[in-house]
Amino acid sequence: MASLKLHMQYDIIERAVQDNDGAKEDFRGQLANINSALQAMSASFKGKAGRSFMNYWESSGKPHSEALIRHIEKLDKQLQDIQKLVEENDDACAAMFSWGM
Repeated sequence: MASLKLHMQYDIIERAVQDNDGAKEDFRGQLANINSALQAMSASFKGKAGRSFMNYWESSGKPHSEALIRHIEKLDKQLQDIQKLVEENDDACAAMFSWGM
């Protein structure tokens, strides 16, 4: 009976690991999207095209470029927070899996 209970616990942990792997892939996709957006925004502010865009942006009453830079920094911080969550999730999953073994 005890071995059946352990086997059931192992199955539960194994399913949790599989669910975690799916969630990690979702997080990684979100990280890739955020990273791409940050790179595109960074590239758009370099060179003549970036200056033209910033001139348009500021003249149209949009937030000042410093506000945009703060927003980019905020997005970068969010990206770092998500990466930290993924790492913590990996650690927790590894601990659960080793406990189940």
